[in-house]
Amino acid sequence: MKTCKKCGESKKLELFAVSSRTRDGHLGVCRGCTLAYAKQWKQDNPEKVTAWYDNHLESIGKTRHVLKTPEEIRARNNEYDLRWKKQDRVKHPEKYKSSPRKIEWQRLDKLMNPEKYKRYVKNCYERNRQKYIAKTSAWREANKEYVAEKQKTYNRNRVYNLRDPYVKSLIKGKTEIPIATIPQALIEAKRLEVLIKRKLRDETL
Repeated sequence: MKTCKKCGESKKLELFAVSSRTRDGHLGVCRGCTLAYAKQWKQDNPEKVTAWYDNHLESIGKTRHVLKTPEEIRARNNEYDLRWKKQDRVKHPEKYKSSPRKIEWQRLDKLMNPEKYKRYVKNCYERNRQKYIAKTSAWREANKEYVAEKQKTYNRNRVYNLRDPYVKSLIKGKTEIPIATIPQALIEAKRLEVLIKRKLRDETL
């Protein structure tokens, strides 16, 4: 048995830390008092504790672990899920094939909720805008002749069908009128005028 100098209680010798500087080979303060003192000192000196811990991490080549925010954790988990799904789709393509029943349900749902699918497509495009732009540019570069032919066909149809962009360009002409400010009523009037002129030209021919 030994009496603690801090609390004054007599305790077993095993409850005192070993020390080679004392006669009996144990410290004069029990383990309980030592731990309580260390805990209280850490609470009273948080700056010193933090500085010591940072110096220790620096000495062993590590850095302090910083807790992530809920948003960062959610983004990390979404990234992990997306990566896993891509790998799983490559390994097990049969799992991701749509059944005829699912395809029919998607078709009916698309007909019943067109606004929902418009929002879905818009959100997908906004999330992957740069990827879609790069993919489209690469495809247009690889199919220049096809794109040029389609552009000619589109321009002919735009003129023949008197679509709004073409009619707006006729109204604007060489003036400084902003195209966005042209009212729809003026567009319809100009379209009717062009149709009448075409009709008269065909009759004279």
